[in-house]
Amino acid sequence: MFFAALASALSVWRQARSSLDRAVGWRYLDGVVSETLRLYPPGVISVRTVVEPFTFAGVQVPAGSQLVFSPYLTHRLPELWPQPTRFDPTRWDPDRPGYSKPAPHEYLPFGGGPHRCLGSHLARAELMIGLTEWHRRIPNYRLASDVPILEHGGQGSDARNRFARLGFPDRFALLAFLRSL
Repeated sequence: MFFAALASALSVWRQARSSLDRAVGWRYLDGVVSETLRLYPPGVISVRTVVEPFTFAGVQVPAGSQLVFSPYLTHRLPELWPQPTRFDPTRWDPDRPGYSKPAPHEYLPFGGGPHRCLGSHLARAELMIGLTEWHRRIPNYRLASDVPILEHGGQGSDARNRFARLGFPDRFALLAFLRSL
């Protein structure tokens, strides 16, 4: 999905290519990786079993309940992410005016807490190295503008299909169901 994300914003694509020749390149490339994982997290929906009862937003959640959460949807909440569907690697630059590091529950491409993927740091390193090598070995590649970008597997638009497989047409139906518990 990196190339789809880069294709969606030609200026980002150009800056990713040119930034690798400058000292700031790694920071920008890290922003490209972080932003891609924000928009296209590897896992779009996850389930946890409640161990101890608790109250959230006035709703009692008993032990043994199944809680469903979606990094895909969380990463698109406008109250957490300004212009949430815009691909913007600079949102990850700590020197950017107005920068705010996401809270642990706001950025979940590899899950969170004790269930966070143990390989997340290795995955990020592989993504950085892979993109760097792509740009180094094929420096003058272009992305075709007349070919539609398709999302496959557990990414992107397939999240809607996953909700449907769970019996919910969209996130609002899922949220309504969760509030009714």
